[in-house]
Amino acid sequence: MITYVYGFPVYTCNIPGNSVILQDIHNFKGIKETNEWNASCLTSSEGGNGSPEKTPFASPSLKKEVLEHSKIMMNMLDVDINLNLGMGDDYWINIYKKGHSQKLHWHGDYDNGLHILFSFVYFAKYDHQKDAKLIFINPASPFGCKELEVLPSFADEIAADVKEGELIIFPSIMLHRVEEQKVDGPRITIAGNLYEALKE
Repeated sequence: MITYVYGFPVYTCNIPGNSVILQDIHNFKGIKETNEWNASCLTSSEGGNGSPEKTPFASPSLKKEVLEHSKIMMNMLDVDINLNLGMGDDYWINIYKKGHSQKLHWHGDYDNGLHILFSFVYFAKYDHQKDAKLIFINPASPFGCKELEVLPSFADEIAADVKEGELIIFPSIMLHRVEEQKVDGPRITIAGNLYEALKE
């Protein structure tokens, strides 16, 4: 399903096999607290991305689903672009416990000379009623009308409407953050980036 958030297409779907992906996370032993980017959480990433040289986390099941759903999204948008996970598999684990959060950021940049087009988050363990929300920020300046700002299109920010086991894919230039985790959780996600695949 595609919804439009501040004019940007945001694709959401359910991914089967959550137990397999959770096992991939459990089997990975490189989780540690980050202090090198704008998050306070446990992660498999050292620099805010999933560089395989630094964070060799792999989930073949999730990778397959992300690539398949990126094709579905491109078809729904009627765009002829093939996406991949970059030169290495650019995805990583984030584990949020009580007090953890992530500040405002975007992924719209280049990595190893490749342009990041879309980013994604898979919600592996997530209580949508209690856990910290993924928040998208309105790129326009504040509207200044309280009566209109109650409407989603005019609001300063919008929480992503997702549940455990769901994948969300969004343009990498969308500003987003993660609220402070108020409960023990843990809230476990896998985030990553999608690049335009080079044509042969």
